[in-house]
Amino acid sequence: MAMASSRLPLQLLLVVGAAASETAHFLGVNYGRLGDDLPPPHRALELARSAGAAAVRFYDSNATFLSPAAASGLVFVPGVPNELIPSLAASRRAADEWVAATLLPFRRNRRLRYLFVGNEVLSDPTTKSRWFQLVPAMANLERALRRHGMRRVKPHEELYTGRSSRLPNQLGAA
Repeated sequence: MAMASSRLPLQLLLVVGAAASETAHFLGVNYGRLGDDLPPPHRALELARSAGAAAVRFYDSNATFLSPAAASGLVFVPGVPNELIPSLAASRRAADEWVAATLLPFRRNRRLRYLFVGNEVLSDPTTKSRWFQLVPAMANLERALRRHGMRRVKPHEELYTGRSSRLPNQLGAA
């Protein structure tokens, strides 16, 4: 019984993966640095490719991640960390310098299509101070991308789409 129950998560993953491969346009993978025993970027990219992923999103944007991703053949999506949003919102120059230092080396790579600005900024009440900085930061980044000839790269913000409150039947009798 223990053996069968230990296989259940793997079986569910395979069923969901098979269903997704039939219905989804493509599968993407998120790669962050929070956690322990994470594979190095090149190994994570190999795993993503072997799982049928077509894209990988990074919560960070340093060359350690982006260089292997650019060579992987996968669509790669860099991310601007939440803590950079205030400076990017306040200064076109800061946005221009960030794009030049971070993305310009990959300008000619057709697999660089999107740039995520922050992570669930609008959905996280602890980041309320950044809510009004998000749009100016995205506008400054978009200007910087255009200035550097990277018009195809589109800035985006990720919204949390999970359930934020419990259903009444989970709260018990009211």
